[in-house]
Amino acid sequence: MDDLPLVEKLVTRLAQASKVPVSCKIRVFPKLEDTLAYARMVERSGCYLLAVHGRTREQKDNSRTRADWDQIRAVKQG
Repeated sequence: MDDLPLVEKLVTRLAQASKVPVSCKIRVFPKLEDTLAYARMVERSGCYLLAVHGRTREQKDNSRTRADWDQIRAVKQG
């Protein structure tokens, strides 16, 4: 996973310093648990709107790979 403490610190500081709501965009991880943990951390840090890209980094340039709508749904249900 990414450097979670750094991402958490950046989103927190941005949310505290900004006069407008902060939005973030993430990609799903191969494991649903990792995606949910990441989404919760970003939300807890002050993210007001979260966009979830349904493909992993490894699937980034593969337009034939379908988005993982189950992971997106799980993040939404939260």
